[in-house]
Amino acid sequence: MRSKLTRDARRLFLLLALLMAISSSPTRAAGTVTVAASTATPDFPQSIAFHLEASAQGAEIARVALLYHPVAMPTVKRIEIPTERGSRVTLDYALDTQSRYLPPGLDVEYRWLLTLSDGTETRTPPATFLYMDGRETWKKIASGPVTLWWDGTDASIGQNAADTAARTIKRLSTTFNVREDRPVRILLYTNQRDMLAGLPPNSAPWLGGSSTPALDLIQAVVDPTGVGADSSPAAQISRVIPHEVSRLITYRASENPYNTLPTWLDEGLATVNQEAPDLRLRPLLFDAATNGTLIPLRALDSPFPLDPNRALLSYAESESVVSYITNAYKPGTIPALVAAFKDGLSYDQAAQRVLKEGIDALDTDWKASLNYGGDQGGITG
Repeated sequence: MRSKLTRDARRLFLLLALLMAISSSPTRAAGTVTVAASTATPDFPQSIAFHLEASAQGAEIARVALLYHPVAMPTVKRIEIPTERGSRVTLDYALDTQSRYLPPGLDVEYRWLLTLSDGTETRTPPATFLYMDGRETWKKIASGPVTLWWDGTDASIGQNAADTAARTIKRLSTTFNVREDRPVRILLYTNQRDMLAGLPPNSAPWLGGSSTPALDLIQAVVDPTGVGADSSPAAQISRVIPHEVSRLITYRASENPYNTLPTWLDEGLATVNQEAPDLRLRPLLFDAATNGTLIPLRALDSPFPLDPNRALLSYAESESVVSYITNAYKPGTIPALVAAFKDGLSYDQAAQRVLKEGIDALDTDWKASLNYGGDQGGITG
């Protein structure tokens, strides 16, 4: 028994000695990174200037990458910044916000990823800044989940727009069974030129409003000098604000990683959901139906034409199709059609599931409801 205990004790001693040797062997300690300066300075709408000063004690900084993303969107973008290897780095990088478009009104989070010469990675603490259109003098207004910036002098116009947005969010959130408390931001301009400068390059020049549904962000125009029942600021607000809010709500109701609503359904609902109609649309629809020049519904799956007259007809047709579905099918059909896209269905699959017919058959039935005699000017889509 004593002999076996002695052998076991010897083995245990050797094992402990080996472990001590391993734990005491020299290892290369990772360097400690110190950030002396880290800033982000927007120059809307052209760029954001990032600046970094950092050093590493006991190692060299081999690579630097900028990590950034809108706070409302978790997907992080990574940009490798050319860096001269060394224990200290000082760099400036201008992010081109024309080619890497960012709409104004966003909180943007950024941080730096520094890779040391031994492969160790260090991420700096995140910092956040507001990417805003600095050309304007903004007044900030809130109503429910809505925060609105208004560049005009009449605060009542801005408050009316914010209240209209909050009211529309509440109404449509009930219709489409989505949360109504998600924060929404609106930038309300007094002229179209300034708003267009903040939209993506090559945006349609006739736009009076735009939305980025994935970011719950709206840019719109209300001209405070408008007069007349159809052009007053209140009339403009009753059209453009519910229109753009509708696009946010239907995006929430149909959100999926594969597909978005066809443009005719998205914009048709937005037009129907306005608190006041666009009086230009029905005459255009009537003329096109009479003259045999309706745009095929299939062509309205995609973004509308840049030509302003063709674009207006596209809105008129889209409003008409949505109204047709609302009147021809049982109550709840439109919300069900929007919700069907949550499953990542194609346009035809969603129509087949809810309407029991495809897009082409819907096109035929809708045109029949207008007593359409057929195309007389050729395919116009």
